[in-house]
Amino acid sequence: MNTKTFLTIQAVLSTAFALSMILLSSQMTERYMADPSWENPATKLIRQGMGALLFGIAAGSWRARNEQPSRALDAFLLSSLIGNMLLTVFHINAIYM
Repeated sequence: MNTKTFLTIQAVLSTAFALSMILLSSQMTERYMADPSWENPATKLIRQGMGALLFGIAAGSWRARNEQPSRALDAFLLSSLIGNMLLTVFHINAIYM
């Protein structure tokens, strides 16, 4: 997979999850929380804040996908790869623990 493909996929997926975290908050609670009764204003705020951060990642990915190779692009790719790897580990841990 080349850089442009990776960043495009990351931008699209980040946008999709950001929109769902911000606009479909109650549906996200019903689908992903272990016990939906735990929902409170703090969990909604955290979820919407994470959605806002995902929008930032999506914007950076979309902007960086057409850039020429540089140290800044390398740093952005490294941070994206590390973030995605950690997220994968956390999700696997949540599923199997």
